Amino acid sequence: MHRQYTAGVNVVASPFYDAPSLQTLAGAISPPRLASYLAEAGDLQSAIDLYVWNVRASAALYGPLSILDVALRNALHRELKSIFVSSWHDDPGFATAAATVAEAIPRNAPYPYRGSSKPTDIRPAISDAKKKIEARLRVAAGANATNARGVPTTDDIVGAMDFGFWTKLLNADMEPLFWAKGLYRAFPHRNVRRRVPRSVISARFRSIRNLRNRVMHFEPLLNRSLHEDLRNIVEACGWIDPTCSAWIEHHSSLDSVLRDRYRPRHPL
Repeated sequence: MHRQYTAGVNVVASPFYDAPSLQTLAGAISPPRLASYLAEAGDLQSAIDLYVWNVRASAALYGPLSILDVALRNALHRELKSIFVSSWHDDPGFATAAATVAEAIPRNAPYPYRGSSKPTDIRPAISDAKKKIEARLRVAAGANATNARGVPTTDDIVGAMDFGFWTKLLNADMEPLFWAKGLYRAFPHRNVRRRVPRSVISARFRSIRNLRNRVMHFEPLLNRSLHEDLRNIVEACGWIDPTCSAWIEHHSSLDSVLRDRYRPRHPL
């Protein structure tokens, strides 16, 4: 691949920046998806370049988000086992607590908890996960279904629950029967420098969940403070495990991506 230098910037020569290729790429990305990049960049070539940069920025945040996701689910899983039983998702006590929260207030009534429009109901997510896992196990078993494992294990359930499920466990209406019963122990380092209450932790993870959704759905990150986003991820992970938090910082590539924001011809 030939390299050319323009205005002191290392630029990779590309066969994709002639007019027909730019129009083809614009069609592949779609005009609605490309609109915010055009508004920011001003011309089609710069917009597509900025789109590639956004892919790189998303990739730089994907790693930290994935580490935080795994750390959170494992920490909450550990404490759910402590509060209930090892297979907490099948424990009658867990089912009763989840139902108490979900059915405490009629769904058409005003809901008093900040950040929530209706009671938190985690039961459908668990039920759906079980059905999907059971179906997958039946397909995997094939002709030997009678001899195959057909019941999802706790590890299956934990692995199937998405980030949204785990963050819902931190909601205000979950506090009496989940947080106060022991889920707070999932964040053993939250009081090292200052007291961090459940409300702050819950708000932080809701914010991170919104960021994660943008990253996972390929949405623009152009007008966000990505440095602050990374700091929020690092701090939240530090409440759970400072070693994981430091690990994220050590491997982060976000600084180099941000330095390249206005560099032409971004590599994927």
